[in-house]
Amino acid sequence: FKLGTTLQLGFFGIVGTVLTVALAAMWLLVGAKTVAGGWRGNLFVSPCIAQAN
Repeated sequence: FKLGTTLQLGFFGIVGTVLTVALAAMWLLVGAKTVAGGWRGNLFVSPCIAQAN
């Protein structure tokens, strides 16, 4: 965003916005998958402890 402001080119503002939205979408995806894995109980599994049972 700063580069677009400094050079006064709208292209960098658009690219910055697109990349920011993509980053936010990826964080939401990772967060949702983490919560889903924790809810199902298969996220925090230690194979060495699981074999002991």
